Amino acid sequence: MNQVDKLFWTRVLLGIASGLLSGIIASLGGEIYGGLSIVLIVYAISYLTARYVVRMNLPQQEFRKIFTTGLSSFVALWLFTWIVYNTLMTL
Repeated sequence: MNQVDKLFWTRVLLGIASGLLSGIIASLGGEIYGGLSIVLIVYAISYLTARYVVRMNLPQQEFRKIFTTGLSSFVALWLFTWIVYNTLMTL
């Protein structure tokens, strides 16, 4: 598995974890802004980790891949997990 694939699957797992954390914060009385700030912080940390700590070996023209790889899956799974968590907690 290459570095881009690892980044994608890491962001998939982080999306699920962020959704659960957002749901927990919302159930403890937090507002929607708490969940939104969590997702922004987690994604920013994943970007900075991939860019500066892991130092992915990509050509200069493809540095945008570090930001865009897994973005839609991250957001979709975060939102899906958050909705499912809130639905299950209201039953």
